[in-house]
Amino acid sequence: MLVNTQLFQEAANRFLKKGWYTDAPPGSREFYNYWTEELERCRKGYTVAGTSITGHHYFYLNYCQIKLTEQIKGTSATKSIAFPHFWDGDYEYFWLMDIARNGITPAKLKKLGLSTTVDPKYLAGGHHLIVSKARRKGFSYKNAAITTNTYNTVRNSYTLLCAFDKKYLYPKGIMTMAAANMDFLNEHTGWSKRRSQIDKQNHKKASYLEYINSQGVEKGYKSEVEAITFKDNPDAARGKDATLVIFEEAGAFSNLKNTFMATRPTVEDGGITTGQMIIFGTGGDMDGGTIDFESMFYNPEPYNLLPVENVWDDGGHGTQCGWFFPSY
Repeated sequence: MLVNTQLFQEAANRFLKKGWYTDAPPGSREFYNYWTEELERCRKGYTVAGTSITGHHYFYLNYCQIKLTEQIKGTSATKSIAFPHFWDGDYEYFWLMDIARNGITPAKLKKLGLSTTVDPKYLAGGHHLIVSKARRKGFSYKNAAITTNTYNTVRNSYTLLCAFDKKYLYPKGIMTMAAANMDFLNEHTGWSKRRSQIDKQNHKKASYLEYINSQGVEKGYKSEVEAITFKDNPDAARGKDATLVIFEEAGAFSNLKNTFMATRPTVEDGGITTGQMIIFGTGGDMDGGTIDFESMFYNPEPYNLLPVENVWDDGGHGTQCGWFFPSY
């Protein structure tokens, strides 16, 4: 059982109380040290009293504001803007994503206490991840957090947000959420990044022009996020070199397998995995991609998707599938 999880959100709780993260004056050594330590937690994760969370999870808990449902009376509720709560399902998801990409030792996996069982032969890393989930579990917020944290912590990174239709990307989808996170960091943290070169609805890049010898030279962190659709073109990402690829609402893809296979070379090179793809589908919201999504979910290994033990389907014990995030 996970206990004292509020200790993972001391930064967020300080912001909620004071309206800022640190009392250290900007430009001071204390200010620099604070934001350097926080950036390291967002990169490598954080451990409290023997319990560890990943860097993406830490970033999500402390630097992403989302809409939370608050119960007012009986079944009547309203929503407010706040930081996420700590949920065991999120703990599981962020760790499985990390395990798929970076691998883990059997001893450390056991210490994490995950409810998901991963066969030891799949613990070396270099895998992608496919997730089937219940409705309205905040995965667009979580994936926007992963997107922004990659943009903020990995220099020269390129994150690709993919959808069959642009309505899943913007103006109210994952790309818009990621952009809001970027603006929050610029306003409230020591990690501000200029986006003077590319700052469009579907494409953001942390760079600016500096004139040297009367010539404009692109400078900056040079990490970027781009949102593209595949409705009429499964080859839309061909030729790109990605750090992270997220397929939003993959059940809506009528061409999911073709799109996945055409996009796979952006994160793999000669059998070596250089990035990671995350595929999501929502139960009950599947459209034309149901057949492809189901096929990949129940047979993940040929696609280099992390297999886990199937404990959700009747008679599924002893078989492998993708990861399922249920309502409970």
